[in-house]
Amino acid sequence: MNLLSDLAFAFNKTFDTDVFPIPKQVTREVHARVKSLRDPTQKMSKSAPSEKSRIEITDSREAIFLKKCRKAVSDNLGVVTYDHNLRPAVSSLLDLYAAVTGVDAPSLSSKNWTTLQLKENLAEEVDRLLTPIRDRFQGLEATDEIDKLLEKNGETAREIAENNMLVCLPNVKPSKSPINQAGYRTNVTKGLADEKRRGPPKKSHPTDRETRPALL
Repeated sequence: MNLLSDLAFAFNKTFDTDVFPIPKQVTREVHARVKSLRDPTQKMSKSAPSEKSRIEITDSREAIFLKKCRKAVSDNLGVVTYDHNLRPAVSSLLDLYAAVTGVDAPSLSSKNWTTLQLKENLAEEVDRLLTPIRDRFQGLEATDEIDKLLEKNGETAREIAENNMLVCLPNVKPSKSPINQAGYRTNVTKGLADEKRRGPPKKSHPTDRETRPALL
């Protein structure tokens, strides 16, 4: 998102045009940032060093229950209550439960769960949500469907790119750029033609857990 915004802004400013709309991030009002299972002050991220800090959509039921939710950081202040100032870790787990189930996080205090019950109920709901996604992911890994989609959509993307270049090039003003427009047009056209002949690169499916997508 940041790269797209920077590129669009730089092109528009350099050539005094509005050919590229500036992308804007859309953030949901609730559950916009799910916290790490190991540190409630940090967001859940697939780049975090510890696998235990996040839930991945390919995690097994056993991993979700035993390695992730049950070992999530909590506290020993008794029955679960929702208070980010006093109980940040427990409140973050309640936020995650609410994000998965669609219930209101503060209302969960009325259930009188212990922290263990919260973790077990959270694991159950996360696994319920992810089971069909995990099954579909594993099914795709066993076929060449993804490669076919990449090839088909790659052709579509190249056609769109060629049309976009036809829109962009007239806005490249020689007086504002050292680029020779005619030469640039020739090089771009030749590059797109070469890429079309080569076709899309083969994409291998992820096997390293660190490369697999996180839940949120």
